[in-house]
Amino acid sequence: MFIDGINFPNEIIENKLFGIADTIWNYRQEDFVQSDRSIETAMNTGLGNILRSSIYMLSYCDETQGIPERYKSFWEKNLLLEGKEKNIVLCILAGYFNFLYLRDQEWCTDKFAEILSGIDQQSFVAAWEGIVYFSRYLNKDVADVMGPIYLRAVKNLNWLEGEARRGFIDLYLLLLIYVVEDPCLEYIPRFYDIAEEQDLELFIQKMGYRLGDMDDNGKKVLWTGWLKQYLTYRYENKPTMLTEKEKGLFLSWLPELGQLFEEAVNIICKDKMAQHIDALALRRLDKSKLVLQYPHPMIRLLTKMLNDGTKFDYCGEYLGNIYRECKGISQEEEKEFQEALLKRGMSI
Repeated sequence: MFIDGINFPNEIIENKLFGIADTIWNYRQEDFVQSDRSIETAMNTGLGNILRSSIYMLSYCDETQGIPERYKSFWEKNLLLEGKEKNIVLCILAGYFNFLYLRDQEWCTDKFAEILSGIDQQSFVAAWEGIVYFSRYLNKDVADVMGPIYLRAVKNLNWLEGEARRGFIDLYLLLLIYVVEDPCLEYIPRFYDIAEEQDLELFIQKMGYRLGDMDDNGKKVLWTGWLKQYLTYRYENKPTMLTEKEKGLFLSWLPELGQLFEEAVNIICKDKMAQHIDALALRRLDKSKLVLQYPHPMIRLLTKMLNDGTKFDYCGEYLGNIYRECKGISQEEEKEFQEALLKRGMSI
C-alpha cells in the first residue's frame, strides 16, 4: 500500500489500523441512544462502526487464511459484551454470516447458529435484523448450513416485526425456491403453523414476483419440483384451511405462469372461486394474452368466477377483451359463459 509515495507492506498498515480500532474500542461511548431498530443503533454508534471496519479490513486479507486469530479474538471479546452493546455486536457480526462463513465455517457456525435459531428473543431479533440488512440474499455455498437454521428459526417468527419480519419471510421463500428439495414436507407446514395472515399474504405475493422474474424453464422446474404440490395442498386445506385472501392471491399468479397456466386453473377451479378479484388482476390476465394459447381453460376460469359470484372492482373492459380473444371455444363453452353473464345481470 502506498502512503505519501512510500510502499508499506499490508501487514504494517493492518497492524496500525488494528491499533487504532482497539484504541477507539477502549474509549467507545457505552451510554448511547438506542433506536427501536438494532440496525439503526449499530450504524450510528462507535462500536458498530468499529465492527464494520474490522469486517472491511478482513475483506482485504488472503481468503486462504480463513479468519486470522487476531480478528477472532477481537470479535469474541465483543461477543462477551452485554445489554445494548450485545445487540450491536450481534447485528453486525451475525449480519455478515454469509461472508464470515465462507472464511471459517466452523467458527461462524459455532458462534451464530444457535443465536440465529433462537435461544432468546433479544439476541434473535438483533441477529436477524443484521441478516436482513447486510445479507439479504442466499449464497449457494452457505445455503446448505442455513437451511436447518431457518427451519428452527421460523418457529420464532413472532419475535420479529416490520422490516426484519418481512425480510426473513423473503429469505425463507428464496431458500424454498433454490435450496430445499421438498418444502411441502416440513418447511411450509412449519411456516403455516406460526405465520399470521399478513405473513401468508406476503409469502404468496413474493412468490408471484419471483415467478414473474423467471424464464419458462425456471418456472417449470419450480412447478414440477414443489409449487404444483403446494398449490394442490392449499386447495385441499393442507396444512391449514385455505382462506379467501389466499384464493385471490393465487389468482394473481396466473398471468405469470405461462405454459403452466392450464394446470394451475385446473387446481384453482376445484374449489369455489375467490369472493373478490381486483381490477389489476384482471388487467394483468388480459395483458398476458394467455387466452390466445389457452382459450379453453381461460373461458372455464371466467365462467366459474361468474357462477361463483366473484365480485370485480371493475370488469367490463378487461373481461370483454379476454372473452373476445377466446377463439376456438366450443358452443357449449360459449353458452355457459353467456348464461353466467346473464345470471349476474352483466353485459360486456
